[in-house]
Amino acid sequence: MAYKRTAPDAPGGPIQSYGGEQAKEESHREEPERAFEETLSGSEAQLRAALQRAEANYTQLERTKSQLRAIIDASQEAMLFLSPGGRPLKVNTRFTDFFGLDDTTVLSQSPVELTALLQGLFVEAALLDRLPDRKTAGRERIFHELQVREKPVRREYDFASLPVMNVDHTYIGRLYVWHDLTEERQVDRMKSEFVSMVSHELRTPLTAIKGYIDLLLAGDTVGELTELQREFLLITQNNARRLASLVNDLLDLTAIESGRVELQRKPLDINLLIRDVLPSFRPAWDARRQTFILHLPDPPPIVLGDSRRVTQILSNLLSNAHKYTPDEGRIDLTVEMAEPVARVKISDSGIGLSTEEQARLFTRFYRACNAITEAGGGTGLGLVITRALVEMHGGEIKVVSEPGQGSTFSFTLPLAQILEPAMLPAEDPAG
Repeated sequence: MAYKRTAPDAPGGPIQSYGGEQAKEESHREEPERAFEETLSGSEAQLRAALQRAEANYTQLERTKSQLRAIIDASQEAMLFLSPGGRPLKVNTRFTDFFGLDDTTVLSQSPVELTALLQGLFVEAALLDRLPDRKTAGRERIFHELQVREKPVRREYDFASLPVMNVDHTYIGRLYVWHDLTEERQVDRMKSEFVSMVSHELRTPLTAIKGYIDLLLAGDTVGELTELQREFLLITQNNARRLASLVNDLLDLTAIESGRVELQRKPLDINLLIRDVLPSFRPAWDARRQTFILHLPDPPPIVLGDSRRVTQILSNLLSNAHKYTPDEGRIDLTVEMAEPVARVKISDSGIGLSTEEQARLFTRFYRACNAITEAGGGTGLGLVITRALVEMHGGEIKVVSEPGQGSTFSFTLPLAQILEPAMLPAEDPAG
């Protein structure tokens, strides 16, 4: 096939060639512009989508914040949140309801002004003297105290201060919480007064019942009793004593809880006090062939305490050890020096206590479920009273026990001084 060549000067030849090159050049220039426009358009679409997501997230965040705020405001406790430096950051509605201070007033206070403002609300607020706590060592501590407000009406609050940590365990401030206890404490007082009144009313007829039973058993007033009559009277006497013990425990507990018990503390020879308590228990130990071992230090520790109440503590713990130790078992009483306190330990080879029982041991009216407790009776108040009395003396009480391995109860009393050997009382040969 033959091809026809176009001459350079042929009409339309060069023009057609130039137009094609120009179109190509224009096409090359338009491609980056179109790509840029497409990229810009895609970026704008992505930006709009990102903005929409951010707006949705912000809306969700605001909704969550509003919900959290509503939840906090619905709380029955007044709350105040402080920064690590002690500046107020947040308060809830209940705070305003309790103390009549709006959030604008509170949040405008400096740390020093805030502390003074809070202290002015309460009769005594010893804990607020240490707040806000800026020391690193105190950041993890949780504080509690009772705070009382007299005006405009008397209100009682359980005040708590606790640290707030971020998700990465960074300390971000402290939360202060006031729980209104006024009604609860009023109900407790009414209950205590009722129990005290009933107990007092029961004591009088019980005294008469016990007295007449003792007269009948003596045999001098009504003549000789038959064996059956004596058996019935002994059962009645035993139950009257148990009821009297319950009444006395209830009166003690209500007096302690209402703050009517005042300790008459003075220096006491703990060794001598223990020796005075023991004779009343020896007949019971002998009847069950229980072995009692006494370990006393020399010189004796001199503790600061109320002799009547310390005797009550010892008697309650020795009574428990005797009651829950089987026949031919062993009971040890040990006194140790552990300055600035003396520690008294009473150990037994009795039935022991499980972890669950130990957790409830100092609860009112609680008694472990076993055959010995059911047969031995008791009010379930002895250990509650004992712990309260120990703590009133500034000591602490502990228990170590395992089922079937016996128990060890220990309590501490603050030391007053140590007597010189020459000042010790003469040793009782009878022990």
